[in-house]
Amino acid sequence: MSSREGLCFPCYKCCLKNSAKEEETEREEDREGLLDRPENTSVEIPAGLAEGNLTPEGFERVDSSHISNLTVNNSGSITGNELQPGDETDKLNGCGPASIHEMNEILKKKIRYIFREYITSANILYVFHKYNVAVLNESDIIDVKYKMKRHGPIEGAHLLLDRLVVYKGWFHCLIQVLKDPKVRLLPAAEQLEKIQDELCIKYPQCIKLTEDVSAGETSITADNPNKVKGQNRNTRYIPSQVNIFQEIIAKARQDNKIMMEEIIRLNDIKAELHQSLKSKDIQVEKIANRNEELILQLQMSREETQTLMQKIDHLSLMLQASHEEIEKLEQVKDLVCDSCKRKREMKLSIEDNDKQSTVPRNEQSKK
Repeated sequence: MSSREGLCFPCYKCCLKNSAKEEETEREEDREGLLDRPENTSVEIPAGLAEGNLTPEGFERVDSSHISNLTVNNSGSITGNELQPGDETDKLNGCGPASIHEMNEILKKKIRYIFREYITSANILYVFHKYNVAVLNESDIIDVKYKMKRHGPIEGAHLLLDRLVVYKGWFHCLIQVLKDPKVRLLPAAEQLEKIQDELCIKYPQCIKLTEDVSAGETSITADNPNKVKGQNRNTRYIPSQVNIFQEIIAKARQDNKIMMEEIIRLNDIKAELHQSLKSKDIQVEKIANRNEELILQLQMSREETQTLMQKIDHLSLMLQASHEEIEKLEQVKDLVCDSCKRKREMKLSIEDNDKQSTVPRNEQSKK
């Protein structure tokens, strides 16, 4: 029975309401975490922001309809211009607004696989922080953070891409951020550049990506930058976000350190097990050799036993023959004894007769 079947309709409805309330409460807590910041908190501001290069004034938020107005220039990036839908110039080189939109979708889908392969939770947070400094507003920050918390880093990365794709120059800005030494995602940046080269070869008339980002900066530049509304409010949340992500990154590094120590310990255990298995193999080999020797000795002892049994049989036959001879000798002995006894009796009788005959003779002689 499912959890839904086990509840009556009003109870199930209440559960849905409670779940919705819990999600809303978590969103409010995330929002309060961004808004509440002690005034005396010292925060490490990125160098570009401290110099005034990364303020939101240099960026323009593009709505969904403006994606269709993205066109290609010879300098190489997906950037926006002043073309309106239906303008004759947006048909140049066979590249209409729908083609640019498709290119954005293709790029986003390909980047999803790169995020899945390379980007861990800590790296996603750092990339997210870099874009927060540059362009993302408060709502985007809360949504991405909530998505990562509830559904994991991969889904958070996907939502981050969905938020970034509506900004001008997002693709090259992402490459620059991934190349940042602190982000340490150069392989992912190289994969993005490979995708860029492949698309330039496959769609030479529809997309030509250029470096729309100034060297050394991880910011997005637009052809006609406009001042973002509420920029002071957005920049006010940056220090607290820096603290939040620094704590998350420190925790991730600590977890990584613990995992590395655990991996080293497991490798040591693996080496010990390998050594013990090797010694056990040697012992097994010795035991096998000893068993072979014992088997040979057993075979030899069996042969010797058979020989001894044959000798014993022969001796038993000889013993039986000797017993028969002894019996014969005993019979002869008995016969000899009987004859000796008869002779003795005869001798005694003769002596008696002689005595009896000699007595009268003596008497006669005396007379």
